[in-house]
Amino acid sequence: MKRIIYIFTIFLFFSVELLANEIKVLSEDSYLIGYRIRVDANIIDKGKILQARVYFKSSQSKDYQVYAPMKCIGSSCRAILPIPIGKNRAIDYKIIYINSNEKIYSTNSLMLRAKEMIALQNNQKKDTKALILKTDSKRVPKSIKGFRDNFVIKTIKKSKRIGVLAGLISAKKAGVSSLVTGIDGTFRGDTAPAIPVAILGGIMMLLILL
Repeated sequence: MKRIIYIFTIFLFFSVELLANEIKVLSEDSYLIGYRIRVDANIIDKGKILQARVYFKSSQSKDYQVYAPMKCIGSSCRAILPIPIGKNRAIDYKIIYINSNEKIYSTNSLMLRAKEMIALQNNQKKDTKALILKTDSKRVPKSIKGFRDNFVIKTIKKSKRIGVLAGLISAKKAGVSSLVTGIDGTFRGDTAPAIPVAILGGIMMLLILL
């Protein structure tokens, strides 16, 4: 009996750990050509979210050249992607964040698909203000394949080029050591999906009954 309780206690501990790091995407997975795209996510972490980013590219492109910074209020985060052009029928993206413990987490590769629609969805907006995009690359790209818009791309400090740790850009292109030294953070892999509350409740009830 003690062994069973021990096993379930360990399982419950890891279940709580899984819940501690979760990125839940709240936006639609489609878009209308010709308008900016809003990416909303709920990031759950035991620590404080220091920075969150949406790395994105046309599905026809090989590399993630840039990312859109996310603005976070508590666990609610939002980024705006530039306007996709007509030939860009799909967008690959990843949400990555770093917490106050300098641990980096990301989603798996996600996709947005172009669809023919009569009206704009909630995840799109008409706006002409200049977008501020950023890059981990030591050389700032002059354009982004598959996108057009009023945007400015800025490079960031070497210590903040966490896209290298996530494997989204090579150390060479980022201009950092191949040993990835000097970057503030340790990549922890894709965030684990949360265990449904009903399952956790069932485990706790089982522990009580044992």
